[in-house]
Amino acid sequence: METIQSIMNQYEGINEIDAALNLLRKRYLNPQTVDHAKIVRYLLSKGFSYSVIHQATQSISASAPDF
Repeated sequence: METIQSIMNQYEGINEIDAALNLLRKRYLNPQTVDHAKIVRYLLSKGFSYSVIHQATQSISASAPDF
């Protein structure tokens, strides 16, 4: 049985914000067009914290094209 420390070491280099953004890109064709509440509910169901969700949604908003 693996210890908690060994499990944490396996995921040490993973950035949670990047993981959340990758999930959103896999789930939605264009995350910029999806309702904010829907994104929050989806990421909460995947176990992400509010701070990670906030940073991920800010990143999506910043990458939205200007028309």
